[in-house]
Amino acid sequence: MHSGKPQTIIASTAFRARETGELVGRELGVPANSDSRLYQANEAVYAEIINNLTTASVASVGHNPTLSAVAAWLLDDSSVELHVGHAVVMEMRKWHFYPGTGRLVEYISAE
Repeated sequence: MHSGKPQTIIASTAFRARETGELVGRELGVPANSDSRLYQANEAVYAEIINNLTTASVASVGHNPTLSAVAAWLLDDSSVELHVGHAVVMEMRKWHFYPGTGRLVEYISAE
């Protein structure tokens, strides 16, 4: 498993996403924040939110198909598909998120 941990967590304001973000935040000892823009976000909204953060690493808890689309967009890989309990760890070649700037470090499945 990836040894790093995020410096912050952003989550949708939907109950399950917010609750999951808070649980993960407590477990990792990092702040978890909710953002209503993530509820029906697209790739551009995710990029805007993350590009405006001041931390170097972030975890996001949200909804599909948006999270799969964001991961596929950043990795420039249309085959990326996240399911409940799955996560991807990405390393970004640039701080600002654009298509293809991500590199897949690890795919995590709760199964």
